[in-house]
Amino acid sequence: MAPTLKVTPSPLSSKGLTIAKMEAWFEKYHTTAAFYGWSSDEIYKYVPLFLEDSVLGVYDSMTPEDKKDSNKIKDHLIQRLLTKDVFEDFLSSILVLLPSETLLEYSYDLKRLATRMLTVEGTSVSDTVIDGVAKGQFLRGIPQEIASKRRVLQLPTLEECVLLPLLKNTTVMVNSSAAGIRSQQDP
Repeated sequence: MAPTLKVTPSPLSSKGLTIAKMEAWFEKYHTTAAFYGWSSDEIYKYVPLFLEDSVLGVYDSMTPEDKKDSNKIKDHLIQRLLTKDVFEDFLSSILVLLPSETLLEYSYDLKRLATRMLTVEGTSVSDTVIDGVAKGQFLRGIPQEIASKRRVLQLPTLEECVLLPLLKNTTVMVNSSAAGIRSQQDP
């Protein structure tokens, strides 16, 4: 007889929790639900089985109707656990890259917070403005030696700041007319 595959989502705990980690957890949870063929009712009924500590407490505070929508669950958990006042959190100096966080996770959290901060009562602003606000905080929240290299390059988007590899083989040349970047492989 062939072995049976057993798949379960790991518990969602508040320890080291970020918006990106929460998004990934919900994606994996839905993949697991699809694997087992859970019905819509089962999907939402099983969510609390995989929540721990304060995450479970926040979930328990939700209305029964809101517990039937994974986006509402996720948004509620993010709002209650990861953001107090979006303006305060975004602009505070506490919002920095955590040692356990990747640049990509950090940028994702900033982009989401910037979107929430700049979207008030159904109004919205352009993605360029959101990206610029998130990029500014990104450069303030990452280690100075990494940020300074990205500032010199004057990268136009947050994505370019995140995806830029560490500039090991790059030197910055400054003259009276302009700043240029030259790789050691360039002639």
